[in-house]
Amino acid sequence: MTTFIFAGPSLSGESRQAAATGAVLLPPVAGGDLLRLGAGPGDVVGIIDGYFQRRPAVRHKEVLDLLAAGVQVHGGASMGALRAAELSVFGMVGHGRIFRDYLCGDITADDEVALLHGTDEEGYQPYTLALVNVRYALTDARRAGLITSAVAEAVLRDAARLPFTERTHASILEMAAGSGALGSRDLGTLERVLLAAPDVKRLDAQQMIDALLHPPPAADATPTTAVRDWTLHETLHLRSWKMTARGHNDPVAGWVPEAHVHGFVQVLAADYAAFREQVATRYLAAAEPARRGTGESATPSTRSQPGGHTAPTKGMWPTGRAHRPGRHGDPRRSDEDVSRAALEHLTTLGYLSRQGRVDPGMERWCTVRERHLPPTVRVLKAAARALFPPAYLAWSDPFLDALKATGSYPAIQERFLECMRFNRALRRSRPGFVHQLRTDRMISHFTARWGGRHLADVALERGFATVDDLLAAARPFYLYDKANARRVEKDDRPIVIGG
Repeated sequence: MTTFIFAGPSLSGESRQAAATGAVLLPPVAGGDLLRLGAGPGDVVGIIDGYFQRRPAVRHKEVLDLLAAGVQVHGGASMGALRAAELSVFGMVGHGRIFRDYLCGDITADDEVALLHGTDEEGYQPYTLALVNVRYALTDARRAGLITSAVAEAVLRDAARLPFTERTHASILEMAAGSGALGSRDLGTLERVLLAAPDVKRLDAQQMIDALLHPPPAADATPTTAVRDWTLHETLHLRSWKMTARGHNDPVAGWVPEAHVHGFVQVLAADYAAFREQVATRYLAAAEPARRGTGESATPSTRSQPGGHTAPTKGMWPTGRAHRPGRHGDPRRSDEDVSRAALEHLTTLGYLSRQGRVDPGMERWCTVRERHLPPTVRVLKAAARALFPPAYLAWSDPFLDALKATGSYPAIQERFLECMRFNRALRRSRPGFVHQLRTDRMISHFTARWGGRHLADVALERGFATVDDLLAAARPFYLYDKANARRVEKDDRPIVIGG
């Protein structure tokens, strides 16, 4: 069993050192971190602090995915308390005063636990006050008779109007003084209350750490009767996030998703169109015998997608282990046998009639020059483009699997890393520049790159429904490709997949 703890400013330096001796201590959690964690049944994940605004916040579906996999998930003090209150009904365990108040509705605003803090190297030094600590300080002072309810309510209301990045002792006192609701005596009392207030976030965080790292003996533990009575629905978004979570961390480029490597070659590899058609044809060929073995219906099973996509549904793909993505049938089969099996499958699905007529919906995926080719050739080219939209690739990506099986994958991955490092350096020197790129210049560059060909044809050959889709996918690689164009010509380093 492994215990993972995500924590930042809510743990003191001493507590962080203690936690690191009994658990894997990680920075504040952000969107995608839980999916990259690799936690399994019996493992424990504790969420204390989490990012938002600057980075995507940890998603509820990520927590549910862990819970469904048999991972214990705990939360308290900050982002963890918020998520635990929202997901306690699904089995996430909450700890501390802040969690309880979120759960019962006494606290509702997400930003009450937010604060501005330093980096890991700075020990996550807090620069502002968490509103929840101000709330508790005022409540405790009112109960002790130090301030009236009216004063407590006025100060809390004014503090809540401040952005969380501006909530400091000085700014809260300044607002209280400017409101006219407090006399000089009340202001002096308020200053002392705020300065002496306990950090409830840190108290809750320590309580959770103690519960995770020093649980009571089994005989003294409170028995749990919780039974998971819900089913995780693996949505397209969750599948997409999981695909992005497959990858590795580069010290310079950061997280490198495998799926993005496929996107890189889809835009820039000289031989991608031929690669895509070959992989798709073998995949379709493997699907036909698998369909026969399961006895599935031989009726067409597709649905239209926005942008002209056709997405496969039940009956389209092989279901047996031997035909999962990345296993594209017997490699010893001749190209003729593979094409014949793929065509049989497309005929079964209704994309090609026995009389040799191609489904009109597939014809729009052929370039102008391809429309004069024989029907069997046209339908194979169209199928490689139409039947593998992004929504399908989120579930399984045969192109990525085939790409990883080639001898050129390490070199391609290195080129992709080079591109990511280039982009990161560019963002540091000119933040936001990538989002301000002119579309007309991108069109000119890629038109010239592909020999002056119409970009609509280039887009289709590479599996994009429209030029806009191609340009959207190409945007992260455009400046790198443009900067490297002369070097490619000089040392003959085009991006090629090969065999």
